[in-house]
Amino acid sequence: MGELIDIIINAGFTVTKAKMMALSRKEAIDFYVDHQSKPFYNELLQFVTSGPIVAMEILGDDAVSKWKTLLGPANSAVARTDAPDSIRANFGHDGLRNAAHGPDSVASAAQELELFFPSSGGHGPVNSAKFTNCTCCIIKPHAVNEGLTGKIIKAIISEGFQISALQMFNLERANVEEFYEIYKGVVTEYLEMVTELCSGPCIAMEIIQPEPPKAFRDFCGPSDPSSQHQCFCCLPLAVLHMLCSELPGMHLEAASCLCLILKCAGKLGIFGTSIAWNTSVLNFHTFLCMEEWLGEIARHLRPGTLRAVFGKNKIQNAVHCTDLPEDGLLEVSPSIAPETSLPANSCTHFCRCKRYSTFSRFWTTNSLHPHPK
Repeated sequence: MGELIDIIINAGFTVTKAKMMALSRKEAIDFYVDHQSKPFYNELLQFVTSGPIVAMEILGDDAVSKWKTLLGPANSAVARTDAPDSIRANFGHDGLRNAAHGPDSVASAAQELELFFPSSGGHGPVNSAKFTNCTCCIIKPHAVNEGLTGKIIKAIISEGFQISALQMFNLERANVEEFYEIYKGVVTEYLEMVTELCSGPCIAMEIIQPEPPKAFRDFCGPSDPSSQHQCFCCLPLAVLHMLCSELPGMHLEAASCLCLILKCAGKLGIFGTSIAWNTSVLNFHTFLCMEEWLGEIARHLRPGTLRAVFGKNKIQNAVHCTDLPEDGLLEVSPSIAPETSLPANSCTHFCRCKRYSTFSRFWTTNSLHPHPK
C-alpha cells in the first residue's frame, strides 16, 4: 500500500480523500454493475469483498487518462509484457487480482466517488477497523503535504505492523483541542501542536499487533527526544559524566547523551554553570526543545524511528501515536462508553473521556470533515 501511494504521489497526483473500507456484497454489486455479463463476475464480487480495500480520490491534470496509463492493462500478465513499469505489472497477479482499479471515464469516476465518498453527507461503505489489540497513529499534516504518506506507511508495514483501518481527515481546531486536552498546561508546545494537527489533511490509522501501544510507540520514537534517554533524565550532568567512565555497560548511550548536551550547552557557554548548579538532564528541557537538538538527538540515539527519519522537530514530528497502553482502544473504538467504562479513579479520566468523544468519531461519522473543505 505504501509503495502504491508513493507511485501515485511521484506521478504528480494529489491524494485528497482516502479510506480503508470493507465492502458488502450489495456495495460490490453496485460498484461492478457494468461487469455483470463478464464470466468472472461472481469471482470478482467474492474477491473484492474478501478483505479491506483502500479507496482514494486523486487529483491531477487529465487524471482519468493519466491514471489508466499508470495502471497498465487490466491483466497483469499482459501488463508485464506491454507495460512493465505499470502498477499492475509490478503489483498484480492476473486479470482479477490486478492491484488497483481505475474508472473508464470522467463520468464513471464521479459515479464511483459518490459510492465511496457520498457528497450527501452519508458514510459510504463501513470502515475496516477491528477495535481489538489496537493503537492509533496519525500522520500529521506537514508529513502528508510533504508527500511522506507512502513512505511512512511502507515503514510501518515493513516493521511488522498491520494497518487495519485508515482514513484521511481535515480536523476542526475545536476537535484537536479536545483530543490534545491531556497535554494542555503540561506541554508548553500545546498550542503549536493543535495548530499543526488542524493545519491540513491528516491520516488516522488503526495499528494492530500484540501489545501494540508500547511496541508501536517505541517504533515511533518520543515526541521530545529527551525521553529517548529516560534512564538519564533525572541524573545531574556531573553524574552523567561519571557514568561514561565508571559504568562500561552504559558507556555508549551515556556518552552519546552527554556529547550532545555538551554541544548544545557549549554554544551558549553554560555547561560549567549547569554542572555547578547540579542541573539534571530533565532540567535541560529548554535546550532539548531546540529544533537542532531535537533532530540531532533523535537521529543519533534512535535513527530508525519514524520521528527520527521523517520528523523535523517536536511539533512537526511526522506522527502522533497513542502514549498510554490503556488509550490504544480508546482513541479508535466507538464501542467504549465514554463515561462508564473508564476507571473513575484515573487521574486522566475526564480527559480520556473527552478524547474518546473526538476520536471515536474518526471511525463512525463525517463530523470531523473527512474530506478537504
